[in-house]
Amino acid sequence: MPQLHFSLDADTAERLEQEAASKGLSLSKYLASIVRHAVPDQWPEGYVERVVGSCAQHPLSEPPDDPPDDVTL
Repeated sequence: MPQLHFSLDADTAERLEQEAASKGLSLSKYLASIVRHAVPDQWPEGYVERVVGSCAQHPLSEPPDDPPDDVTL
């Protein structure tokens, strides 16, 4: 499992440790739960429609199937 390392000020670290303890979790498990909640695991609602819709004024087209260049070895 990947490990991440980051720095915090002492007061914030203390508050995190206290909050984890109050929930009966290790600090690592508590931080992982915060990250899972903060970082979505799917596209935001309406994202695909906005991206696909952004090409409506200039539709994409397939490029021509040109023959390969002559190559001399």
